[in-house]
Amino acid sequence: MGCYKNAQVCLNGHATTDDTTNTALCSDFCSLCGEKTITTCPSCDAPIRGRYHVPNAFGRMSMSYHPPAYCHHCGEPFPWTQRKLDAAQELVADMEELTMEEQEKLNKCFPNIMTDTPMTSVSANKIKRYLAKLPDYAGSCLRDIFVDVMSETAKKIIWPS
Repeated sequence: MGCYKNAQVCLNGHATTDDTTNTALCSDFCSLCGEKTITTCPSCDAPIRGRYHVPNAFGRMSMSYHPPAYCHHCGEPFPWTQRKLDAAQELVADMEELTMEEQEKLNKCFPNIMTDTPMTSVSANKIKRYLAKLPDYAGSCLRDIFVDVMSETAKKIIWPS
């Protein structure tokens, strides 16, 4: 049986290491953005899940590590997830093409596209419909914000390619 290693991730979501037992890879600040790094959930202090380790398994899986969007223990968004939600909401607030009511409805859809839930497809279709009202750069900006944390289902609906 395996277990998750503890990861270190900066507040913007860049993984420093997926296994903090290798202290040579750990650092107090991110080498990509300079932000502070953390190894536990700020809400509940549970370790951030890193790579899955299976004792006595030969070699290491070649899959790249992506930090989780939400804490496995308390369900709260990690700082990088919350920052992406905040950035998307700020972008939407600047979109004069949408009414305040449309902006509010669009903002309510964002958390639903970050994980696969029964509301993922519904919210992704709403976002796609609202994006049709906006200039191309707005959709491009939202894609850049969410690309690392959006569910595959939502990506296929909003930006099929």
